[in-house]
Amino acid sequence: MKQDRIHILDILRGFALIGILAANIPGIAQMPIPAAGESGRVIYDFIELGVEQRFFPIFCLLFGIGFYIFMRNAQEKGTSPYWLMARRLGLLAVFGILHQILQPGEAFLIYAIVGFIVLALYKLSPKGLFIATGVFLALFGFLQVEQLIIPAMFCFGMFLGKIAYFENRKKFRKTTFITWIVSLAFIGPAVWAQVNISLPIWPSPLATAAGLVIAIALVTSILLLPKSETILAWLAPFGRLALTHYITQTIIVYAVSRAIPGLTYASIPVIWIAILGIQIPLSAIWLRYFEYGPLEWLWRWGTYLSTPRIIRRTELQTA
Repeated sequence: MKQDRIHILDILRGFALIGILAANIPGIAQMPIPAAGESGRVIYDFIELGVEQRFFPIFCLLFGIGFYIFMRNAQEKGTSPYWLMARRLGLLAVFGILHQILQPGEAFLIYAIVGFIVLALYKLSPKGLFIATGVFLALFGFLQVEQLIIPAMFCFGMFLGKIAYFENRKKFRKTTFITWIVSLAFIGPAVWAQVNISLPIWPSPLATAAGLVIAIALVTSILLLPKSETILAWLAPFGRLALTHYITQTIIVYAVSRAIPGLTYASIPVIWIAILGIQIPLSAIWLRYFEYGPLEWLWRWGTYLSTPRIIRRTELQTA
């Protein structure tokens, strides 16, 4: 039986993609860091403290949740979840390798690699996945390797999937509220540490830790927002086409930066608003007529080795 979509996950995915675009524009366009007092310095500081490394933990978490849902659904259909996921991750790696041409250091390739690692953890109990999350976070703290946040969030996403958190959010509302309060309390100290403590490592693990705290605060804020699925419904179509939009964003920014050499941080708001102003409304229009985005369709085709229907069916009126 086809599983109903959990719309809040699409909303969170769309929300994360908005922030990720702002964080990615400078690197794709190879913008020089402005000196103090130069045009764009305020935007640079805002991105460093308010955007950079603040949204990718959300994307990682959502990937972990989607990972679990995919495996669970495959099991319920009587198919081999491991082989399907292996093909799915392999295709994601191909997308990542191709994407690396325009955006070195992009996320999909390492997501695929980490996905193969955590595939072995799928059968763990919720308690086991929670412990695995703690182990990866402890390794991050000890080794100060930013990439360890990825398997930590993957495991935590699978943990949330196994306890059916998003299907039963009201049941966990008190825990969500406490988590929200604690994360808000830690934002100030975490950002202070990022700004004032210099470490001979880049990216700074303190920035990564601050990003994780802020990401938790952002997600729990949305989850606690009354009628969030109604107020933020406009983000859901955008989130459903995340793969297509993520790669398309890179292509657009790369093309603009080559057509207009010398772009600076001062141009980021214009580029950011222009891209989102096109992609967000286009997502809703696209999904009126199609089941999947172009790359989502290709990903699904390669996973199941069959051609999925892409044109949305219309209800026929019978006399």
